[in-house]
Amino acid sequence: MSSERYIPTDIRLQTSEETAYMFAQRVKKERIVEELTQKDLAKKAKITYSSIVRFENTGEISLVRLIKILRTLKKINLIEEMINYDPIKAFDDFKAIEQREIKIQKRRVRKNG
Repeated sequence: MSSERYIPTDIRLQTSEETAYMFAQRVKKERIVEELTQKDLAKKAKITYSSIVRFENTGEISLVRLIKILRTLKKINLIEEMINYDPIKAFDDFKAIEQREIKIQKRRVRKNG
C-alpha cells in the first residue's frame, strides 16, 4: 500500500486494509517518537525484523505480534478498552444513569409543579 494513495480520514469510510495501514502508521510514529529503529523494536518485542517492516508497509500482522509491539511501546492501552469491555456492566451502567436522570426529572417536576 503506497503512502501516496488517498485514504479517507473518517475510519467509517475506510476499507479494513486502509484502517490497518493507518493503525500501522500510528504505531510507526510511536516507534519513531521512542527513537527506536525497526530492528530495535523487533529485538525488544521479540519478533522478527521482517514482521515490523511488513506491518509498517501494509498494516498486516498477527494479533499476538501486534500486542508484543504495543507492550514494547507502552501503548497497550490502545486495545485495553476492547479487552476489558463488559457489555453486561455497560448495560447496567447505562440503566443506572437512566434511573438517575428519571429521578432528576421527577425532582424538577415537583419543584416546578
